[in-house]
Amino acid sequence: MHKKDTKAFTRVELLIVLATVGLLGSLALSVLGSSATRSDLAVCANNLRQVGRAFHMWASDHGGENPWWTPHSSGGAYIKANDPPPPNNTLIVPGMGPSPASLRGYAWFQFSFISEELRTPAVLVCPSDSIKVRSEKFGRNPNEFFHVGVWDRALSYLVGLHALNQFPSTMLSGDRSINEDGRGTGCSVNVGIMSWINLYDQNGWSTNLHPISGNILFNDGRVEEMTAARLNVFLGTQNDDGGTTHLLKPLE
Repeated sequence: MHKKDTKAFTRVELLIVLATVGLLGSLALSVLGSSATRSDLAVCANNLRQVGRAFHMWASDHGGENPWWTPHSSGGAYIKANDPPPPNNTLIVPGMGPSPASLRGYAWFQFSFISEELRTPAVLVCPSDSIKVRSEKFGRNPNEFFHVGVWDRALSYLVGLHALNQFPSTMLSGDRSINEDGRGTGCSVNVGIMSWINLYDQNGWSTNLHPISGNILFNDGRVEEMTAARLNVFLGTQNDDGGTTHLLKPLE
């Protein structure tokens, strides 16, 4: 009786099979990771569209300008140089009530003006932003957006201080991951809040939120995904007469 021949994998063949399986697995993970990144970018862009609509609704009731350009006497946050300060040095924010005028240097405070139009602060956190907390309600209770322990911690988006009614292509908001150069400066076109403005250089994006690219909200409501190279070109169109770009970013 002849024994039936059996054939087994050689060690080399087994290593080849294992390497192939590993390669296919890494490719699958890469595809899944890329898909998740694209999904987060899309959700982030939709968040910004809702922010844009809320600012437009607010502006339509306040002379067409955003809160940081609307005088405090008309319900905004703008205190022009040499003008009398607001009564008791407080600003009235819809939904939040009287608040210290010094808060206007925080990004969260500027977003607070649109609380009634936005309805929920949950959309103010990008799904890729791992260091921010998602707040579901505008209010002063713990974990709510107006609570002192939340504030900028529940915000992924910046404020474009050059966003004016007559300039629809200026930056209204966008991902907070625009690189900064670390210098502080005032804005010559907005002396009313110059003490709280930081200058950010044209360095493109960090990887704090999305790799490679990020989202920008225009003052006319459009949202555009931009690579670092495209962002640098865009920021070059946003400069005031001092040759700088002024943004108010949430604290980290």
